[in-house]
Amino acid sequence: MEPGVELYCVAGRGNAGATPGRGVAAESVVVTESLSRGNSRPPWMRPRCASAFGLRDDLPVLLVLSGGFGLGPVRAIVEELGRLIRPAQLVVVCGRNEELRRELGVLDCRQPTRVLGFVTNMHELMSTADLVITKPGGLTTSEALAMGRPIFVLNPIPGQEAANSDFLLEHGAAAKANRVEDLPFRIEKLLGTVRLEDMARAARGLGRPDAAMAVCQEVLRRQAS
Repeated sequence: MEPGVELYCVAGRGNAGATPGRGVAAESVVVTESLSRGNSRPPWMRPRCASAFGLRDDLPVLLVLSGGFGLGPVRAIVEELGRLIRPAQLVVVCGRNEELRRELGVLDCRQPTRVLGFVTNMHELMSTADLVITKPGGLTTSEALAMGRPIFVLNPIPGQEAANSDFLLEHGAAAKANRVEDLPFRIEKLLGTVRLEDMARAARGLGRPDAAMAVCQEVLRRQAS
């Protein structure tokens, strides 16, 4: 919180309610909710993107993300997902970590696995995913919710990620494990179930795909007044 800031755009009403207690005037806080409550992933998007990425349409897609720098126990995650009894396919994004990409590229994976480096079409990848497995950073979380994708949170770090994890779990848009070794069991209980559909529905309800436009409109409105 800084005294020179005239406008805070927050993603939820809970955040807006907390800011006055931290010394921010209520008129300086705007909740930039979505301008459209429709599904941000049109029905044609998943099959078209899945075909473009060479993914099978008869297996669930698990999207494993490691951030722009490809950090975290990604290899261990992929190896544990190889223990799944239910067939699935993995898409692993290694970011700018070329060493990790090469390492996973020669890994003998039991599940069909596609390993990618840094990507600029994350929305298309997310459109194919039945479940996004990731640390709950702000941008990744926002994009997954905007696409209406359920999230599996793995070992969030204290602070922002822990707060994001609590928010997602509280609203039913995520499941969580604190140990990589728990992944196979926990994900087995989700795939193909009503609970996973409920998580996706909750994610769509939280998602704000038009938030950037709402921020711009609020800035223009204030400049014109």
